[in-house]
Amino acid sequence: MQHFGAPARPYLSFYSFVADPEMIESSEPCGITAKLNVVAGRQKEFLDIMHYNIGETRKEPGMILYDLNADIFDPTVFWLIEKWQSMADLYTHTQTPHFKKTGEEFASTGCLHPENGGLVSLYRTGFERELFQ
Repeated sequence: MQHFGAPARPYLSFYSFVADPEMIESSEPCGITAKLNVVAGRQKEFLDIMHYNIGETRKEPGMILYDLNADIFDPTVFWLIEKWQSMADLYTHTQTPHFKKTGEEFASTGCLHPENGGLVSLYRTGFERELFQ
């Protein structure tokens, strides 16, 4: 599992990890949970950026789930939950114009917290089928 958070790194730097050829060739289903820490008072900017990204991502082949959620306790925390049919599909997602635009807009607006903008976990999904066979 790969985690990114403190020390600060650009949120989208995580996705360079999925560019590893061994990862791209994987046909295993995968998921991501990202905890996104938004600068207080910048939530609307963040949500405006994500609105376009979510709409375009949900049209992508291989996308099973792409869901943004607001934390119940902290109004500056959002949880992005992604499920993909394969690592290759996730990699393809990271090459789309809307994905790149999202990263550029995060950088230009500074809406993600500068020290701990995101913590991202990547995991294998679909294994529960093996448990019940």
